[in-house]
Amino acid sequence: MVTKLLEKLLLTFLVVFTSAAGAFSQSGTRVEAQGTDSILFYNNNVKTAALSNTGSFRLGTIEAFQATALFQLNSASQGFLAPRMTTTDRGNIVAPATGLLIYNTTTNQFDYYDGAAWLSVFSSATGNDGDWTVSGSNMYSAVSGNVGIGTATPSAKLHVSGGDGIMMVENGNNSSEMQ
Repeated sequence: MVTKLLEKLLLTFLVVFTSAAGAFSQSGTRVEAQGTDSILFYNNNVKTAALSNTGSFRLGTIEAFQATALFQLNSASQGFLAPRMTTTDRGNIVAPATGLLIYNTTTNQFDYYDGAAWLSVFSSATGNDGDWTVSGSNMYSAVSGNVGIGTATPSAKLHVSGGDGIMMVENGNNSSEMQ
């Protein structure tokens, strides 16, 4: 729906401001229709944006449309800046869409709405990923099975394969250090 609205708005703009030659131009900015495929936007004769006939929108140095992208950003010198807000501001969003993404300036993390709650992109509702928990500068496993380092098939609670270094093994009150 938003795509169709954007397309209609841009087409209306194009129709209103299009000259007999099929383009609008003012102070180095130009909008033109390219056949039936797309509407191109130029700034100082450089393509800066395009709207395809399927509703896809490109912004930045123009490359070919990516068929599966609805919105495509292209740049070799700039990044994407997500909407930034505090946790309080985020809580004031009425009926957020599932998948809505924001940068939370209170926690300095990306948050998304999963349809029921806001979650950090890098954690779950409990604050960890279900397998590993970070506490300060420490990390521990929350799994009930075996953990492997250097192996995909651990055969013990902690199975370390290859590499050099010191390892601390603890079982109840007993511990030993290995090199």
